[in-house]
Amino acid sequence: MTPRDHTGAGDSMTGGLAVARTQGLSVSDALRLATAAGALNVTRRGRGTGAAMDVDVFRDHVEVRKVDSADLDLEAKRSAQQ
Repeated sequence: MTPRDHTGAGDSMTGGLAVARTQGLSVSDALRLATAAGALNVTRRGRGTGAAMDVDVFRDHVEVRKVDSADLDLEAKRSAQQ
């Protein structure tokens, strides 16, 4: 998908997280839903666009995984070099 408008993506992500937590989803599933909602918003023009069904399609493509602390250190080193 091509990014079109980032306006409201954070709000969509926050909304997705709130909905997921009120539904009692696990932290991992809540993060997947929130990320999908924010990502879908970026593919549209305007705020809060996209149907719940579309969010579900995006959610199926989101992977949540544990990040090793060594990976975080590597990212910090890359940032410092730039």
